[in-house]
This record gives sequence, structure tokens and C-alpha cells, in this order.
Amino acid sequence: MRKELRQLIDEINAICEGSLPEDRADGLERLRRVWKRHARGIGDEIGVWLAAAANVLIDLVEFGWQFRLDDGNLDGLRPKALTGDDERSRRRLQMLVRRDQQLREPAVRSFVCNAERIQFQVSGPTSIFSLMRDGRELAQKIRALPASPTASDWSRVVSPYVQMASPGTICTETGLDLGEIWRYFRHTWSQPCGSTPGRSLSLLIRDSSAPHHPVIGIAALSSASAGLRERDRDIGWDEKSVLELISSRPRREHIDWITRLLETSLAEVYTDDLVVDDLMPTSIGSINDPSSSVRTLRAEAAVSRAAHRADRSEHGRRPDPTNVSPDEWIEEATTHLFRAKRAEEIADIIEISAALGPVLASRSPDDLRAVVCSGVGRRALAKLFRRAKARSMGTAIADLSVCGALPPYSCLLGGKLVALLAISPEVIRIVKERYSNSISVIASAMAGRPICRTADLVYISTTSLYGVRPCQYDRVRIPAAALGGPSQISIGYRLLAHTAGYGSMQFCRDTVESLQVLEELLKSERHVHHRFGEGASPRLRGIRDGLALLGVDSNKALKHEHHRLLYGANLTTNGWQYLLGLNQEAKYLFDRRRTRSSTQEICKWWFERWVRSRIRREDVLEKVASHNLIHPIIHGARVVLPRDDVDQMEFFLENSRLVNTS
Repeated sequence: MRKELRQLIDEINAICEGSLPEDRADGLERLRRVWKRHARGIGDEIGVWLAAAANVLIDLVEFGWQFRLDDGNLDGLRPKALTGDDERSRRRLQMLVRRDQQLREPAVRSFVCNAERIQFQVSGPTSIFSLMRDGRELAQKIRALPASPTASDWSRVVSPYVQMASPGTICTETGLDLGEIWRYFRHTWSQPCGSTPGRSLSLLIRDSSAPHHPVIGIAALSSASAGLRERDRDIGWDEKSVLELISSRPRREHIDWITRLLETSLAEVYTDDLVVDDLMPTSIGSINDPSSSVRTLRAEAAVSRAAHRADRSEHGRRPDPTNVSPDEWIEEATTHLFRAKRAEEIADIIEISAALGPVLASRSPDDLRAVVCSGVGRRALAKLFRRAKARSMGTAIADLSVCGALPPYSCLLGGKLVALLAISPEVIRIVKERYSNSISVIASAMAGRPICRTADLVYISTTSLYGVRPCQYDRVRIPAAALGGPSQISIGYRLLAHTAGYGSMQFCRDTVESLQVLEELLKSERHVHHRFGEGASPRLRGIRDGLALLGVDSNKALKHEHHRLLYGANLTTNGWQYLLGLNQEAKYLFDRRRTRSSTQEICKWWFERWVRSRIRREDVLEKVASHNLIHPIIHGARVVLPRDDVDQMEFFLENSRLVNTS
């Protein structure tokens, strides 16, 4: 294997030396396919190992790594970070490699081509091009504006509105599927398109002032990422801040809050099977020896988790919450995975109840301070706090995972409009209407019955794509008074921090699949089965396990150094109290009833704050006009499919020792 590994590295270095970025990408893609076939020809463990190793090395080289084999040791050199526009360009090129790999997939290419094909509707022929605004026409209308145009004048040129892009819903203007419209334009991003776990809401920002209502931009809100310390600190619900507040100023309301949390947590765990199997009594209050009960439940959790890993019938299961009977929720709760989670949950509740029992009995703030200041009490309260946090994490805060404008609107800083509309009263209303009666899969599987969570968003976080300032979220704020809120307060995004630059974005789908095959071959049981509810980021955990089998330090390989700028938008005055359940109602910084009027106010603000000055510049209008629909169409909102003929060049790889010897 060492000889072939050296051969792979030599061929990688030969491709990378002195070639242009686009030629290097095609060359590495050809080499990936050559080695995939070569490894398949070897077969057995060696072939599987070589296929995974080749994919990992090529992925890292595509992200700027350099490798050499020295005395049998593989040395890797991470790319040096650049600054400003150079770093932005480097990261964009690296992301485009992954995006182009996705666009080469037959299903994706077929989808793009079908979207661009003309369809004959009652209103006439349409295609995805009908939703791209002709920049020449837009520039002409802008030039025809008065010397000092008002917001009303501008609304006749560009008139934005928000639309939920639900798959299966037909656009009344074009007859196209709204979900497919959103998906098509998402493929124009430099980052590959992918699904996100949990809740996900896609939005189109459209322009009613032009035929077919062209798309100004797209956005998507998804379930919030866990473990963002800077975001939690900005909200005020990080563990340290809350515990310090309770210990310094304990109140009766804090004791009431603890009581409610314990009662709710216990009520939302299915326990019938645990009681029948003598793992717990019918009432936690009747437990005489909490420590013994906790040990018994944790032992059962370990046994059930091991059974889940061995039981392939559970792998990949995910019930459809809209079509599950009461008995099926109980069946889901009694699977090995959720039996393990329920046993752990009940063990934690017993520990917390035992540690905080004296406080709940006396209801004394002084006793609460004493318990919180003790090690056992503080740990118990921290566990309870994390449960309160988990209840709101996926429902009351969200990530703005996609946000941006399409040409020609991007030339007018349309991304800032999309960013403001993403935190508008209208979008908050859309989220609430979409998810108010939505059943939480994990909570329902834990409870053995349908559980619905609230859907009042109070905080939205997002990250910049390239991690370099300036970006579209900078200075994006609007006075709260314009949206019916209090004066002297603004609503918008605030820069919080840089992210760690750690994750799996540098690894393509072929690599993930080859690592999975390696794991299935070499391990008797898998820890990652991509089962909903199994744990966060199964893709990342699967890659980490596969890298370990290759002998690669996953902490180094998963550090892609694509630091991003983290921004947060607080929409309430009592965010952390509402999120933790101390307050039952969120106090918004705007009037939630003024949805349509608030959207209009945001559009006026966008015009006055950013557009007015730009439409006076001829260079901007020339850029706008360059995105036209003249055939052949080279509009900036069109998906540009990469060449798909990299395999054809393999006949001419005379210098490839692998091809000549295999």
C-alpha cells in the first residue's frame, strides 16, 4: 500500500504544479475517478482502504493542502490564510469545486436542464428564465426615474414581497413549482446545496413590479445550531450567566420555574415499559435510594444503546409525524434508541429532584442560593437548565442558513433587503403559521404521544459565507419605530464573533461514502446510522470514525480554516426569559400584527439607506444591464453547469503510471 500511496501523491503533485485552478480541479476529478476504478479492481480491504485514502487526500488538496511521503510518514501542510479579497477569492474557488461536483451529478444536471426548458402554460410559455429580471429593462426604468425619486417612485420599479417556497405549491405567475424555483436559484450559490436536519423554511423574495414577478433573492430559516457560545452569550441564556443570576438574586419565581420544568420533563417521557420492567417506580417521589435507581437506569440505557447499534432494522428510521397513530408513537418510543434516551432522561430527572428536593419543599430563596452554591446543586441545576434550553433550541431560535440576492438585484445591494425581510414581522408570522401545529418527532418519540412545540421566533443567527468583511449583514438595521416598536431602538444584525472553522465541508459525497464502506468492512458495529434522534451531525461523526480507521488525525483534517463571521438578531426584550420558560409570552421589538405594512416599511428603508445612492452611479447601472436575457443567456442568476467530460480525457493521460500499469 505504501508504494501505491506514494504513486497517488506523486500524481496529485504533478497535477497541481503549474496548472490553473480550473484545470487543477478537472485533473483532480479525473484522478479521483481513476483511483476509484483502480481500488475497485483490487477489492478486499486494501482496495477499500485505498479508495477512502485517495478520496480524503484529493479532497484536502482541493482545499489547498500539500502532501509528501517522507520515510514512510505522510506529512501534510495546511494552506496559509490570506487577507481581504484574496482570502475571499480563495475560499470561493474552494467552495466552487464542491458545488461543481454536485452540479456534475446526473440528477442535478437533469433538474437544472428541465427547469430551463420551456413549458406551455395557460398564460403562455414559461421557464425558470421567466423569473430572472432582464437587467436592460431594469436599468432603463431606473434611468427614467425623477432626479430625486421618492420611495413611491421606486416601488413602481421594484416592489418586493415575501413568499414561502413550499414544494408542491404552484406559482400562479409561471405555473412552476415554488420549491423547485427556490432549489434552482440555490444552485447559483458558491456553496453546494444540501438538506438540513430539523425544521427548514424556504423563502422567495419576489418583485411584483415586473412580469412573472421575478425573484429578487432567496432565504432559508433552519433549526438553530447547538453549541454556539457567542450566540448564547448574546441571548443571555448561556449556562454561566443564568446560574450566576440565580445564585446572586434567587427568587420564588425561580423555584416555581424549577418545579414546572421538572414536572414537564417527567410528563413528556414515556415510562410504562420502564415501570413494568421494574426499572423505576410509578412515582419518583416514592424512590428511597435515588443513587441505586440512577445506576439501574443508566445500565439499561447502555444496554439499549448497544442493541440499537446492532439492530439494523432501526437504522435510518424516521416516522412521518403527520401520519403516525398513537400506537405507533409508543412503538417508536420503545425502540432501542429511544428506550436508551428515556432511561437516561429519567435518571437525570431523579438526580435533579434529589439534589433540589430541599429547595422545592421549603420554597425558600435562601435555600436556593445555598443549593446553587454547592457543587451537587449547581450541577443539578445546570442539567435542568440544559433541558429547558433544548425545548426552545429548535423552535424559538433559528439559523438564517441561506440569504442573498440574485442578479441584477444584487448590484443594488438586494442582499441587505433579503436579510432585513428574513427578520421581519411577516416572516415571523409565516414561521408561526407553518409550525404552530407541527409535531416534534424526537419529543413525541420520547413521550410516546404527539408533542407540539410553540413556533414564536425570538432570535435569528447567521454566518457570512466567506468570513471576510465587509459582508451583507454589516450595518443592516432598521429603527424599531418604523415597524411599530419602541423608539430609540433598532432591529438588525450584530457581529458576535468568528466561528471556529471546524467541520466537514471539505469532504465531498464520494469521500463520505467511501469512509462509510471502510467502516462497515472493518468494524463489527457502527456508531452512526443516520437515524433521526440519534445525535447531532451524523455526517461529521461518521467522517471522524472513518478518518480514525485510515489513521488520520481527524482534529487536523476536520479543521478547514473557513472561519465565518457570526451575526445575531434579537427580536424581543425578554428573549432569554421566554426561551427558558421564566416568561410565558415573548415581548417583541415590533408590532407583530403589522406584517404587510412592516414589509413595505423595510422596502422603503432599503431604498433610502442603500439604493438611492447607488442608482445614481453609471457603473452600477451598467452592471445591472449586463444581466440580460439575450440568447445565448448569460444572466448572472442562471446556473452554469460545469463540463462533464473529465472522463473523456483519461485516454490521453500518458504520464499516469497508474493507468499504464493497471
